[in-house]
Amino acid sequence: MNRVKTFFIYAILVIIVILLTDFIANLCLESAYRNIEQYEIATSSPKIEITEAVTTNANGRVKGTVKNESNTLMQNLFIKIELLSNIGNVLGTEYLQIGNLQVNQSKEFELRYRYYDVDSFVISTTNEVTDTIIEYNPLVEHIETYFIVSKLIFFMISPSFFLFVPFIF
Repeated sequence: MNRVKTFFIYAILVIIVILLTDFIANLCLESAYRNIEQYEIATSSPKIEITEAVTTNANGRVKGTVKNESNTLMQNLFIKIELLSNIGNVLGTEYLQIGNLQVNQSKEFELRYRYYDVDSFVISTTNEVTDTIIEYNPLVEHIETYFIVSKLIFFMISPSFFLFVPFIF
C-alpha cells in the first residue's frame, strides 16, 4: 500500500512539473513575439480588418476578419499575404483559403507563416493561387502534445528520474 501511495505522489509531481514547464515555455515563446506595425490592406472589397499581426525572428501570425460588403456572392476566395523585409524585399507569399462569402457574411482567419525577419506585409484577396496554399497540418495542430510528450521523455531519461525509480518498484 505504501508503494502505491508513493507512486501516486511521484506521478502527481511529474504532472505538476510538466504543467509548470509547459506554462513557462509558452510564456517565454509568447514574449518573443513583437507587433507588426506596418502593413497595407490592398483591397477594399471584401473588407479586411487585422486584429493581430505579430512576428518573431523566425515565424509569425496574422489574425483578422474578412467581410463581404458587396451585393454579390464571392466565390473561391483566398487571402493573399506578401511578407516583406525591412528594406521592402518580398520574403514570400502565402495564401489562405476562405471559400465562399455570402452577402454581409464575415469570417475570421488566422494565417501562420515561417519566414525570417518579417517587418511588414501587404494583404489582399484573390481568386487565383500561384503558390502553395496553407492548409492546417495535423502535426502543427498537435505540436503542444508533441512538446509535452518530449518533455516527459526527457524527464524520464534524466538522472532525476532514476532517483524516483527505486521508490516506485
